[in-house]
Amino acid sequence: VTVSVLYWSRLADASPSSPLPHLLSPSFLAVSIAPRETQPHNHCSPNTTVIMSSTTPTEQPKAATAEAHFDGVTSDPVDRSATPTVAPIAHDPVPDGVASGVVVFTMQRCPFCSRVRALFEHLSVEPRYLDIAENQTLYADTAKATGHPTLPLVLIDGQLLGGCDDTCLAVDSGELQRRLNLPSVRAAIPEGGERTEPPPACLFMFPPVVNRWVAQGTAIIALALAIVVIVHHENAWAHWVVVGMGLDFLVRLVAGGSASLKGATTLPIAALLQEELSPGPSKQFAALCGVIFCGLSASLYIGGEDGSATSEVGGSVVIGILAGCAFLEGFLNFCVGCTVFGIMNQLRIVPDTVYQAYTDLLGMFIYSINETNRKTGWAAYDAVKEGDVVADQPQLLAWRQQIGKTTDPIPEPVRVNMMAHPSGLRSAALDPMYKFPKTDDTIREHFGVCYIQFEDFGCPLAIAGFAAALRGIADTDGFYMPNAVYETVGYIAAVLHGLLFLGYIAKMFLAPRKVLSDLYHPMKRLTLAFIPLTHLVFAVLLDPETPTSGNESRFDLQRTMFWAGVAGVSIHFVLSMATWMKDRASPEQFSPMYLLPACSAIVVGFAGTVLARTTRADTAPFSETSNWFLGMGLFYYIVFTAATMGKSFQFWHWSDDRVRPSVTLWTAGAFLSCATYVRGGMAFWGLTQFDLTAYALFAVGVGLFLVNVYLVFPGRWLLRGKFEMANWAIAFACDTFVFAATVYRQMHGHDFSRGVLWVALVFAGWANYTMFFHTLALLVGRKWPRAPQKWSPLSFNKLQHEAMRVMLEKLHVEAAHPTPEDPSECQRYVARLVEQWEEYERFATFHAHYEDKVLFPELAAFNRTQIAPGDAQHEMLEAQIEALKQLTKPALAGEDFAITQLKTRIVEHGVSMVEHVQWEEDHMQPLIRKNLNLAIHIDIIQQVWRTSDVQAMEDALVTVVRHLPMHGQRVRFLKALTWALPERSQQVGTWLYRGLARDPLGDMKYALIVDDMPEIAPRYTRNWSRTL
Repeated sequence: VTVSVLYWSRLADASPSSPLPHLLSPSFLAVSIAPRETQPHNHCSPNTTVIMSSTTPTEQPKAATAEAHFDGVTSDPVDRSATPTVAPIAHDPVPDGVASGVVVFTMQRCPFCSRVRALFEHLSVEPRYLDIAENQTLYADTAKATGHPTLPLVLIDGQLLGGCDDTCLAVDSGELQRRLNLPSVRAAIPEGGERTEPPPACLFMFPPVVNRWVAQGTAIIALALAIVVIVHHENAWAHWVVVGMGLDFLVRLVAGGSASLKGATTLPIAALLQEELSPGPSKQFAALCGVIFCGLSASLYIGGEDGSATSEVGGSVVIGILAGCAFLEGFLNFCVGCTVFGIMNQLRIVPDTVYQAYTDLLGMFIYSINETNRKTGWAAYDAVKEGDVVADQPQLLAWRQQIGKTTDPIPEPVRVNMMAHPSGLRSAALDPMYKFPKTDDTIREHFGVCYIQFEDFGCPLAIAGFAAALRGIADTDGFYMPNAVYETVGYIAAVLHGLLFLGYIAKMFLAPRKVLSDLYHPMKRLTLAFIPLTHLVFAVLLDPETPTSGNESRFDLQRTMFWAGVAGVSIHFVLSMATWMKDRASPEQFSPMYLLPACSAIVVGFAGTVLARTTRADTAPFSETSNWFLGMGLFYYIVFTAATMGKSFQFWHWSDDRVRPSVTLWTAGAFLSCATYVRGGMAFWGLTQFDLTAYALFAVGVGLFLVNVYLVFPGRWLLRGKFEMANWAIAFACDTFVFAATVYRQMHGHDFSRGVLWVALVFAGWANYTMFFHTLALLVGRKWPRAPQKWSPLSFNKLQHEAMRVMLEKLHVEAAHPTPEDPSECQRYVARLVEQWEEYERFATFHAHYEDKVLFPELAAFNRTQIAPGDAQHEMLEAQIEALKQLTKPALAGEDFAITQLKTRIVEHGVSMVEHVQWEEDHMQPLIRKNLNLAIHIDIIQQVWRTSDVQAMEDALVTVVRHLPMHGQRVRFLKALTWALPERSQQVGTWLYRGLARDPLGDMKYALIVDDMPEIAPRYTRNWSRTL
């Protein structure tokens, strides 16, 4: 507890010269991001829970509509052409008590107040801070006089400066320094200078926002286990249950609830309930308390095994306290750890900034959840309802109806003549094959078998592998494994494999084109090996304990599974190797997935050694098959491991996260080779101990396994983001560790081999158990099977369209507001509207420029007719933009006619632009995906970089990142760019580093992006390395 308190307190160190590289010290420069101010009563306390309900906008919980949310609708635009100034705002006289000096009204545990306080500390200014809890009347009078209802409230000599946003803007413009007679220090990042960053909300990999239902379910399971331990405290096994509970709490402390066994168990149930979000920091502290209680209880229990009754009573008392806390959280939603954490926060032991990430990112998480629910049909949410200001709802709904953003009936496939001449913005798509427009109903209708992939068969393969590993342990001295355990696991794998197999057969009839696409895809067809691999593992699992005459049917089924697997592996191996040799493919497609044919051959050898043990069958076919396939598989394993490792050094980024789990095949191949070599030696060559070859293979496997563990934590390279079915490759690698550790134990009876086998068993059990419940949660939540994510370097263009839609939506909402009658209010309103328009105009000009110069000519080379209307549409849109530019100056001058025309034409242009963007996606995307290979994608992005103005490129990149509504989209956009320009990664990071400085949520966006893409971190900042 002391260590954690000191760590969190250290994050609040106000010294600018602090030696720790904080994400954000409170003494940050003004360039650090100022979030939206909060209402005095709207404060995220440690126990705040945001309920994801489908109520009307006015019924939404206040925390869900607070101003500190996703900026796609509410954030201020970045204007790089000029720095706005902050003039004193006219208002009624304030009370005498605050009429002189610098006065700041604040409240406890408000991160926005903490930012203003830190800003003044950086400027060496000492304002008079007034807590509203102690000055309620004075604050009420001041708020009424100034018309500023949010906190913080900053006054200078009785004149309102504003809140957190206004204070940062005043520093950036130099207005605050001028009014306080301070040296003119701007907030811009000096060249080569250092910018402090936001504090981590949680330590390690714990998420800043957690699902309340997962936390409560975890508490209920902890309560049940604690009761079992107390009832059976006299048994030694109960003491080890406490140790296991402590380890589970430790995993939860490091990686969050979904990574622990208890948390994973609750995921399917939580998927059935509407999500309720809670702050992560307090829940992480509660997990730390669980680690401490379990550790203390286990120490007392194990220490009392020598007969000390006092120790056992003490252990029961400690675990009883934990059970009481678990009962309060599980059934009453009262978290004792969270309450203690809140008290520590009130006492200033824990800084307010730990809640900054939760407050800033809440809207983004709500948006992402609702967007997923909308597509799956799980809840009828409007996509950004909780992210909008309530007063803007009518304008938003009118805008979406105007651009046709509504749920339409499922369209029929449109087949179009290739030589047809399209006309108009909504012409039919000219797809060389067919175009199937995807609406929300389309996605929901085709949820199911049509999206089953070959990689999904990795789930039953890993589970069957774990069952086979348990079956092997049953034959090992010193280990007791009841038959019912591995048989139950095997039945689960068989049911899953059968359902997936039948589902894929149904896919052949319902969507034959998708099946052909899977077979022709250079990566997907490699995972076809999972199907025969599973049959081979079932053959190993069916090995009877005693080969007697009563097992004929089992022998027959075992041999059938084996030879079916051998046939499948042989065909897949030959076709994969031949395709690899004869086809020309991009080097980037050469991933560790190419080890699958080699690993499949080695598994044939392993299964052959198992079947050769039977005395009722001729062992020659199995022994010969085992030797042949082991030799072939081991050779190709060495070749492809060396080749793919070398490729990993050349193409170091591996942009697609789904490819990363395939690196565990390096580990799986080494362990499988070791187990097969030893078992074959024992069966055929009289091997009685590990020789040099066996030791070398086992050592290579252990070394690579440790590398994989590091890549999960603390490397944070594997298992990042959402759970993917490709992650089952990690569980299979853990299973192979058990195979190799089992033969190591059988050859060496010492305690070290026993410990190695226990370690392997724990890792394999943990991986299979958690991934099984993650998969079950995806299935229950209608998120699997699902359409695969398809993206490439040219996703750089499509994601710009998404950002443009968000910007136009925001512009429409602003333009739909009635023009204020008060002249000063009208001036501010028009200035805000023009500022947003000018940001959009700069971005739209950049986007149209590179499409005209680079993208359209490249696509016209494949189909000029299909692209021709795009030039005419660009000319029309450019004319609209030019006309709007002519209206901005008269509108800023206050001319009523110009203001009216500006608002009307902004809406008209928005509708035209959205239609044009949709036309591009209907007509250009089929050409891009069906005709342009990866090398051309990369070349197009490189041409865009070379032909664009550097400042325009920087502004556009920052604008897109600011307005993309979801974190995954921002990362995908940047990965698409750096995929084509890896040498520019840190330059891109530098642009974001300074470009997001004035975004209200820019600090958190930047911190999350750098966590997922450390390669873009600028020099001498967090996550920076000398890789390039």
